[in-house]
Amino acid sequence: IELSSTLNYHEEENQIMMLDLWLKMQWVDLRLAWDINKHKTVDILAVPRDKIWTPDILLYNNARMNIVDHRTDPLVVVWPSGKVMHVPTSVMPAKCILDMTYWPHDEHTCIAKFGSWVHNANKIKLLPFGGKTEVKFEMKEKTVNGHVLTRGSWEVVSSNVSFHTKYYECCSEPYVSVELELIVKRNAPSYCWFTKIPAIVLAAMTAILFLLPPGSVDKSVVGTLLLVVNMLLLNFTWGIVQHSPSHTPLIVQFVGEQMVLTLICVFISVFIVRLVKDPQSDAPPACLQRPLSLLETWLCVGGYRRMANQSNRKQYPASQGSCEDQTVIVAEQGTGPNGELVHDSHAAEWLAFAAVLDRCLLLIYTAAFVIKLITYNSIL
Repeated sequence: IELSSTLNYHEEENQIMMLDLWLKMQWVDLRLAWDINKHKTVDILAVPRDKIWTPDILLYNNARMNIVDHRTDPLVVVWPSGKVMHVPTSVMPAKCILDMTYWPHDEHTCIAKFGSWVHNANKIKLLPFGGKTEVKFEMKEKTVNGHVLTRGSWEVVSSNVSFHTKYYECCSEPYVSVELELIVKRNAPSYCWFTKIPAIVLAAMTAILFLLPPGSVDKSVVGTLLLVVNMLLLNFTWGIVQHSPSHTPLIVQFVGEQMVLTLICVFISVFIVRLVKDPQSDAPPACLQRPLSLLETWLCVGGYRRMANQSNRKQYPASQGSCEDQTVIVAEQGTGPNGELVHDSHAAEWLAFAAVLDRCLLLIYTAAFVIKLITYNSIL
């Protein structure tokens, strides 16, 4: 017996790999032999399968039990010595063990087990064809231009054919089976464009929340949009990989963690906006003044304090349009308990503090982003 195959398609929702299989079988039936000297014009015969005896080799672990025999009925070749060869084609539904952890670079193990349905090893003894336990795969084709095309979205990482002898409780005779084990890997470069790259881009865009001016209300708008897009990407990804509930794909973890991280960044950004816009009766704590002045220089945010000190307006350049037209409201006046206007003399200090906090959070998020990329490099 010898196996030749190509991968047809993978029913992930049913955990089935369909195999286009050529099951090459050869045996000797002396009842079909003839004397070539008496029949010199007949050196080979081709007869229908149902006219002679053929081995009842079937798929044991059939994923679709309602169909017993998946083979076609090609002619059987007979030689004068009684040697018989039968090469039926079939589409075999092999069971697979799905592991979607590293989707879209996931590998699956598929097993197809063949053997005689009623005959034991004393009646039919299965042996490898030519003594070689291997399976031949035809997975690639070349176009006229020489480009290699892979059939389907899967490639075979490794294959193994083994012969097993087993004794059952019901019977004392041994039964021989052939087991084909395949490890297949997904080969779908298109997933890189509509899952991995959007996930990375969305994670990088979250840094915009800390690049916008400290008092800009655009922070909450951008953050909300990022949350919505992350949820849409998570829903889209889960729609593809939901067939493996026992394994949480890393890409789903990546998008889910990023959605939580974006939510945290939105809350922090809203807090910073309120820190700038709300009237403050006191300056930042004295213990922060010296570190604040140093960090302003190191982080290149000293311009915010100078702009606030030089402006007697309630606005300073920063949010939309050109640099000359950009405006972000700085709360220099608030409302007292009796409704009177209260001048906020510490707006510049709190603006500088918020700018430093924004820039520090940007550095922290950048470090977290790099760590995430390293952690999930196996799928990105």
